[in-house]
Order: sequence, then C-alpha cells, then structure tokens
Amino acid sequence: MIKNLKITLLIVFSIFLGCDNEKEFTTIDIKIDNAENEIIFISGYDLEYERKILSNSFRLKDTLSLNQDGYYLLSLAQNSIPIFIKRKDHIEIVIDAKNFPSTVEYNGETKEINTYLLDKRLSKNVNYKLNENDFLQLINSRKKSQLSKTADLAQNFREIENNELEYEYQNNLLVYLKMHPLLTKDTNFIVSENYLARLKDFNYEDTTNFQNSYTYQSTVKNYYDWLAQQKLSNYNGQFKLAFLNEVNQDFPKGETKDKLFEYGLRLGLSLDDSIDEINELVTQAVQGNTFKEEINQTYNALKRLEKGSEAPYFELQNQNGDIVSIEDFEGKPTYIDIWATWCAPCIEEIPSLKKLQKKFPDVNFVSISIDKKDKIENWKKFLDDKNLNESIQLIAFQDETFKNNYGISGIPRFILIDKYGDFIDADAKRPSNPDLEKQLSKL
Repeated sequence: MIKNLKITLLIVFSIFLGCDNEKEFTTIDIKIDNAENEIIFISGYDLEYERKILSNSFRLKDTLSLNQDGYYLLSLAQNSIPIFIKRKDHIEIVIDAKNFPSTVEYNGETKEINTYLLDKRLSKNVNYKLNENDFLQLINSRKKSQLSKTADLAQNFREIENNELEYEYQNNLLVYLKMHPLLTKDTNFIVSENYLARLKDFNYEDTTNFQNSYTYQSTVKNYYDWLAQQKLSNYNGQFKLAFLNEVNQDFPKGETKDKLFEYGLRLGLSLDDSIDEINELVTQAVQGNTFKEEINQTYNALKRLEKGSEAPYFELQNQNGDIVSIEDFEGKPTYIDIWATWCAPCIEEIPSLKKLQKKFPDVNFVSISIDKKDKIENWKKFLDDKNLNESIQLIAFQDETFKNNYGISGIPRFILIDKYGDFIDADAKRPSNPDLEKQLSKL
C-alpha cells in the first residue's frame, strides 16, 4: 500500500514539473490563411519544428515528439506567440497571417490556457519612459491583473504560470534600469534604494529554473548584465571580464554556467578585451568542450594580432587582375581598410579615407574588399563610380584564410602596420576619427 502510494506521488510530481523524459506524441492541427511561402516554427526545450506553408489556405496536420510539458514558441513571419503544449494533447489553431497574432483562435484541451497566454502576449507592452513610481505602479498592477486571470485555469499550469509572472516582474525591473535612461536621454538617472532592494531580494541562482524557464533565463542574464556594469571598476572597465567573473563566483560548474558564459561572450572576443584572463577563466570554469575550444581558437587568433606581432602573409588580386602581396608594402607604414560594396558604414568612411591619402603620401593606404567572387564586376564598377582606381584596391573574395588570419568578424575594420610588416594596431581607428590623423602624424 505504502509502496503504491509512493509510486502514485512520484508520477503526480513528475507531471507537475513537466520533467518526465519519456517522449509522447502530441497532435497539432493548424489552419493558416494568407501566408503562402512563409515558414511556421514551433520551438522550445529540445524541439525545433518547422514547415513551409505551401498554399494561401493551408492546413498543417502533424505530430510533435515532446519530452516536456511547458511553454513553446510558435513563430510566423516576424511575429511569435507563446503556447502551452502538453504531451498527448491535441491542439487546434486557426491563424489569419494578415492579422497574426491578434486573430489566433484555439481549440483542444489547453484552449483556455493558450487564449490566456495570447491575451497576455498582446497586452505585454511596458512603458519604460515612466518615472520610477509610475513604472512600479504599472508593473505591480499588471502582475496583479494577470494573477487574477489565472485563478480559473488548471492548477498545474496556474502554479507554473504564477512563477512565470514573478520572473516577468523581476525582468521588467531590470530592463527598466537599462531602457529608461536610453529612452529619456537622462544620463544622470538613478533609482531609489527601495527599488534596488527589490532586485537583491530575488534568487538568481536557481539552476533548475534556469533550465526550465526562458523567462527566468532572461531575468538572470539581465541581472548579470546590470551587475557587471556596477562592478566595472573592479575589472578595469572590462565588461565581459566583470560579467564572467561574477557568474563564476555565483554558479557551480555545469550547464547553467556554460550558457551564461556563452551569453557573456555572445559578441565574441576582441583585442580590446582582457583576452588572457578571459581565456583562462573559460578554460577553468566551462564544462562544455565545444565552446571552450571555440574561445581558445579565437584567443590564439587574437594573440597573433597583438602589437609587435608580424602581420600574416597574404596574396590578393587587384582590380587589374594582378597579384599583390603584403611584402609589397614594406618600407612604409600601411593602413588597411577592410570593406565591401554592400556595407553602408564602410562607404561612409571613403571621403575621410581619401583626405588621409592626400595628406599622408608616405603611408600605404590599402583597401581590401570582401565582396563575393561573383560580384567582382560590381566591385570594379563601384571603384570606377567612386574614382577609387588610383588607390590600392584588392579583393579577398571572402577568403576564409585571410579573414581568420586577420580576425575579420565584422566590417568596416581597419588595421595599421609599421614599415617592417608588424602590427601597430590590428583594430585601428576609423578614417573619420581625428585620433587616427594624430597617430599617422607620429609615424
């Protein structure tokens, strides 16, 4: 009897948490009008489902293999809505793509839940321009209203959703700290001590919630973004280093720490970062080998770009089809502009670059395009149209070796090399920056 009771409680507890790893099939029946040639996505946890919409009036009938009940995301075109899906459920959705997501209709066991989630999604806008008191009144009122709407929904969902509402509330508190000064252009903005106390009372270190709730994940990421800004002075103004160190102190080694490290380095490493410290931190703290190796490779590439290191050899074609190598520029300082004809910020720098070329005849000014090989005629026409043929123009055809050797992850990118072929600055200032002219004058 006691044994049977334990088994029953275990089953109920597993269903409540949605953590039973046994996969079950859920059937979906989605009718979509006015969305031919679009793609519909359903994602969440380990599910990545997509189907192409083949006609103007399309009916999608399929099965989903889920390992967890919970919140998923249905995306169409540029919009998305949250949906709650249970294993073994049958879900019917009617969508008019022209008015998506405002006209979505649901049927099935979770109809009331998903109608509630849609209503919440459509009323989610928060005004971050409000002053502190008005903002707190708004999000408190919103949370209270949403809690009242969950009262008649299924208990297992209600308990999960009430936690989600708390995470959303906390997330809004954190987003306000970043968005309010941006939207109001108030650079002296600070919040009250009572406001900060609300941040500190929340538990950001729950690894179970981090794995099971995207809202909680977002809240934790925003918190460590904010915390890193507060601790910048402890890390010589290095934001990424501050973020990683604060995470490292608060979390044990494992999947949650790995995800936060990946988030903290989402923009990659650059020469402006404390690359030695960051690489060592990742090596010691991260569990996943793939991410660790990726950072290590980036680190090794950046080390080759440090001041005084020899610039990697290259041979590239000019607009006349001749091969030009980096050795052809030795004897003079060389300023390299990495650009492309489709890059608007690159093109904006051309007038400033031309002025520098006239002012510093003893500097090699080399422009290297990364336009694709099939766009070479477009590149040549652009050079003609902009009267750039008198300067040194090369094309790398998106050569991966060249891009990797010089750490090209985005453009425009500028590189300054001395007359011996060694790096002065592998991430140099733009032509429009007055400090570059001062630097060239010293050379």
